[in-house]
Amino acid sequence: MTQPQIKSKGARNWRWRQGSPSCCGAQGFTLVEVLIVLLILSVLAAVVITSITGAFARGAEQAYATDRDTIQSAVLLFYYDGHASDTNPPGDAWDSSADNLVFGHYYPASTGLSPDKTIDAILADANAIGSGYIFPTEAIWMGLLYNSPSATSTHDNYGAAPLINEMGPYLNEVPKSASRNNYATANGSYTWIIARAGVVYGAYWDGSDWDVGFSGSYP
Repeated sequence: MTQPQIKSKGARNWRWRQGSPSCCGAQGFTLVEVLIVLLILSVLAAVVITSITGAFARGAEQAYATDRDTIQSAVLLFYYDGHASDTNPPGDAWDSSADNLVFGHYYPASTGLSPDKTIDAILADANAIGSGYIFPTEAIWMGLLYNSPSATSTHDNYGAAPLINEMGPYLNEVPKSASRNNYATANGSYTWIIARAGVVYGAYWDGSDWDVGFSGSYP
């Protein structure tokens, strides 16, 4: 009668340490298999990161577009709110004093007028000065759109306030993208300006030139 062979515990452990099947039939991973798994995980991580980055970029661009459309609508409402037919003469300086109440304004800018310039001409003027350009006649005064008619002053750079016989406010808040050229306490990276025919643009300094449109970041 053949005697059963009995393997010592030490021998079985030696075989397991060499990667052979254990007593329970489990298999270990080879180095190649581990590298393949790591490669797959790396590819998936790159895809996810790219998707998230793209989503943030699209969100920032959408936020910019929303501000642009909102401000454009507010400017148009301002224009049609009795200002165009109540100018005597147009272009008078903004303030809240009694002697100004008979004067109307077309647009919420320093002169109350839309500059008779194309956006290219405005940018040419800005780039001739550089980063310190404040768009003195083109910059929208957000205080005229944001403050209620009962306000006697704003936090605007120029101390502008809506005249007491005007409607408003036209905006619920100052857009986060607005710069100090639009509102004294704002810190956004876009100066919202009015060009010919009352078209609104978001101007930004890219480090070397003024340009308009979405800069790639918000606010």
